[in-house]
Amino acid sequence: MNIKVDEATNKNVGVRKDIWSGNADSVYSGIRSCVEITAVSNNVEIATAGGICSTIYDSFRITPEEVDNMDVGSNVTKSHRKI
Repeated sequence: MNIKVDEATNKNVGVRKDIWSGNADSVYSGIRSCVEITAVSNNVEIATAGGICSTIYDSFRITPEEVDNMDVGSNVTKSHRKI
């Protein structure tokens, strides 16, 4: 898919087969941004996330190569996973 945030266009975002196949390819849009998403294939899945932020940041893309995985979990429940 292509994701346009205000005037910046990010092309071919999200090329992995599914959420279990490699790292995410993401675009941060920031508050008060105009976002336009265009599918470039017939098989597109989109995930969104949000949070509270009062500071305005420029949009940016996080490519799969830039993702830092980390181990998270609980020593109490002995459950750990890499995200």
